[in-house]
Amino acid sequence: MVKKGGVLVSTVGAANAELAAKAGIRAVNLGQQRSAADLLELAGFVERGDVKPRMGEVFPLEQAREAQDASQKGRARGKILLKVA
Repeated sequence: MVKKGGVLVSTVGAANAELAAKAGIRAVNLGQQRSAADLLELAGFVERGDVKPRMGEVFPLEQAREAQDASQKGRARGKILLKVA
């Protein structure tokens, strides 16, 4: 959910600026090479609450196949997580 006046940022090139404008938001497609410094900056955004990742269902690693099925069938709401420890 993005508030009116907000910005939707896509790292997979799926943001549609025309549809976003109709919803009163701005859409940006972002592509870049990742680095450790970028990941640290992103972690800081999450820690401060500036970015709120949508986390969905958590699967134990042994259920990775089921997690993949959920993703491919569009059943996921938010990011699917695999618990490894």
